[in-house]
Amino acid sequence: MARIGTRAAATRTSVCAVALLLVGLWLPALIAPTRSGAASKLPGGIEPGGAGPHQGVSNQRTFYVAPYGQDSNGGTSPAHPWRTVARVDRALLQPGDRVLFAGGATFSDATLMPGEGFSASGTGAAPIVFGSYGSRMARLTRGVWLGTNSLYPRGPSHLTFQDLVLGPAQGFQGTGDYIKLINLRISHLLGPGSDQETGIATEGSHWVIDGNTISDTGDSGMLLGFGADSPGDPPGGEDYVINNNTVSHTGLDGRLSYPLHAIYLKVADARVSGNRLTYFHDDGVSLRYRDETVSGNYIAHGRIGIAWYQYDQHPGVTRVIGNTIAFTSSAAIFVCGAAESCIRPIESFIVEHNQLHKTKGDALNLQPTAGKYVIEENTRH
Repeated sequence: MARIGTRAAATRTSVCAVALLLVGLWLPALIAPTRSGAASKLPGGIEPGGAGPHQGVSNQRTFYVAPYGQDSNGGTSPAHPWRTVARVDRALLQPGDRVLFAGGATFSDATLMPGEGFSASGTGAAPIVFGSYGSRMARLTRGVWLGTNSLYPRGPSHLTFQDLVLGPAQGFQGTGDYIKLINLRISHLLGPGSDQETGIATEGSHWVIDGNTISDTGDSGMLLGFGADSPGDPPGGEDYVINNNTVSHTGLDGRLSYPLHAIYLKVADARVSGNRLTYFHDDGVSLRYRDETVSGNYIAHGRIGIAWYQYDQHPGVTRVIGNTIAFTSSAAIFVCGAAESCIRPIESFIVEHNQLHKTKGDALNLQPTAGKYVIEENTRH
């Protein structure tokens, strides 16, 4: 076991009506608490269909969607739900509303696009929430899409998506601000049945991406800030919290010729903590913009654990602290520089207390930067 406090050099080699009798039989199961009463709770500890609106919202509504429903129903009772995702998409949702899909059911008629993808927004005190009710999670095979138009140039805001299974046609793709993705399950975005092979693709600022599971994708697991294509472009957003996600077996489409990562991060000021990233093609976390913090993650089985490439025109400080990186084939931590035909970095880096296990090549390949390096107490086993 050796502690690494110096810089080494290496070359880089490189995500709906059934009979009322049936309703009476099925409904009790649908409204049972999920996962022993925990998972159907919405933000603030509210149970689906229960009392307790968001503070400041006097007319909070909950809409239900189930295969035995009808889109002509009012939708506000589990006994008279809507049937389709398309009905949700054209609903005039208001801040504080909730839309809950029957747990264990599969919905394949349309992509979930609230307000047709543009106009449904909540507020900071009263987000619009999309989730599941019942003992299991609902599956939306066509995933979720949020976008922009001339009236909504930044897309929607203050939306929460949680406790849903997405895919295999599409996972989550969205442009907007103040969006939360909580406990989503996204998998098998690969091959002719998938329109999108990235698990989560975002553009915008102030996102929380927490406790999601992404697996078996042809492209990267997450592509955050997809509008930032090239060095010198502004970041694709800022202020991201990316915590406690599990991302595995990504970058499986051999037809793709560009680099494929577990988390491809093209936003500024992101905190990436407590994630488990395994079996990725190129980088576990691939960074492009200033002021990132990557800490306490487990990253294993890919070419490079954590990598930096200079896209930003402004310097900041990026922190890589307390990660465990294992079984990488090229480098554990890499800062690309002129020696690899990259733009010379201007970022400063703090690289401390990382545990590096069975990494091939150089554990730390940190090329010269116009900023500064602080490198302390990194241990290679």
